[in-house]
Amino acid sequence: MRLGGFYAAQSVAELEPLCEELDRHGLSAIPAPNRLVEMPDEECAAFGEEAQRLGLVVGETGMWENLMTAAPALRASRASTTRPASWSARSTSSPTWS
Repeated sequence: MRLGGFYAAQSVAELEPLCEELDRHGLSAIPAPNRLVEMPDEECAAFGEEAQRLGLVVGETGMWENLMTAAPALRASRASTTRPASWSARSTSSPTWS
């Protein structure tokens, strides 16, 4: 098990300097960058490779927008950032439960 704390890097350049703080507390897990959904594939890969080289594990990521908003257009916009392109034809209205 890897433990993390309140330390995070938002870019490849921030990873190595972050290690001093992590080492001081015996930590080796970090969250993914907040802008992960906006990062190009090459930058995501570089981030992961550098984290691995430094012995870090990216232990979590999240969607930090409220997906339960009552505003249909806002809900659809936010949900679109969490879905693969192949889902774009699906309805973004209320879910249907089986």
